[in-house]
Amino acid sequence: MSDVSLCGLLIASLQSMRLMNLYLAGLYSLGLILIATSVRGQIIPDGSLSTNVQQTGNTTEITGGRQAGNNLFHSFQDFSVLTNNTAFFNNTIDINNILSRVTGGNISQIDGLIRANGDANLFLINPAGIMFGKNARLDIGGSFLGSTATGLLFDNGTEFSATSNIEPVLSINAPIGLNLRNVTGDISSQGNLNSNDSLTLAANNLDLRGQLTAKYNLALEAINNIKIRDSINNPFVATGGNKLSLQGGNIDIFVLSNANSGLFSGQDLILRSHNTISGDAHYYSGGDFRVEQLDNSAGSLISLHDPIVRSQGDVSFADYTGAALHILAGGSVTVAGDINITGVDTTANSLQETITLSDGSQISIDGSIQPTLDIRAGTNNPGVAGVTGEDIAIKSTDTATSSNDSI
Repeated sequence: MSDVSLCGLLIASLQSMRLMNLYLAGLYSLGLILIATSVRGQIIPDGSLSTNVQQTGNTTEITGGRQAGNNLFHSFQDFSVLTNNTAFFNNTIDINNILSRVTGGNISQIDGLIRANGDANLFLINPAGIMFGKNARLDIGGSFLGSTATGLLFDNGTEFSATSNIEPVLSINAPIGLNLRNVTGDISSQGNLNSNDSLTLAANNLDLRGQLTAKYNLALEAINNIKIRDSINNPFVATGGNKLSLQGGNIDIFVLSNANSGLFSGQDLILRSHNTISGDAHYYSGGDFRVEQLDNSAGSLISLHDPIVRSQGDVSFADYTGAALHILAGGSVTVAGDINITGVDTTANSLQETITLSDGSQISIDGSIQPTLDIRAGTNNPGVAGVTGEDIAIKSTDTATSSNDSI
């Protein structure tokens, strides 16, 4: 296994403590490291920060901790929430950030509700791993960040480390990033995680099902692999009211089993990896849709079944290989490399419609019948059939290499 030193940055403004900063920097391992640590306790403090836990019925009330400015620090030996149970961070209303670490070396299994008071952001850091079950829910007024990072970083050079229960030096400032050097813990989610602000999941590997919703930014970050799946009975839905971004060493998306599955953003939707991204999904972007490498240059996409990209703004990527491709963009479409259509759409919810061209004529689009390259730029409404524009830039000597492509 070889280690490659990379530096990834994902910085979002935190205005009035509403949008959460995330600065990711560290040593990225390209190998797959799995952990086999068992889940033991429920919610047990480690004694380092005066965190108090009181169980009443199915609710565990969390008080105490150590306050520094508007930050409240908690430290746990174990942190798991059983099915139909609630973990209640009973913070005072002046708290902006609740910063929680789990130091006992056991995976956090969350299959109940996590809640807090007011508009506080909640950070949950467990280097051993976090599993969100089918019943996992959030009731938090601010942003939520779940990560297997070894610590939270602050602008004064201090770190709230989760690798030991030694009493830390506390900072009054908001955290600016995560320490992901040598990270090994994974995050899986099957629940319905809904944030009233921004939502971030960052780990060695992400294995995602269910639904992820953020009022503002939704950020999914993995050092190694992001794997996303749906099923016939359970859609996968990822929604960012503002920006939706995925970044990983490898990104593998197949969410075409359920007609309600998809990735949605109110503004830009970005897929970022240094490898070709496997993206079998339907994408809906209120801004631009981009496939990028880690250096922000154009990245490549492969989709063997039924890719559809709908974007109110511009669409850009380097190369595409796969089934009939449909791109409906309100702005421009830029392909910096080659497009290779290898076959027809293979799912029941493929795009089939009759569209009206700018000259008034009509044509039928059905990628399930023949290999099809369907690019519409400058369309009035990317969500439905509309007027096809002329702002299409395909920088390639061979844009459709299949013998039966329709453009």
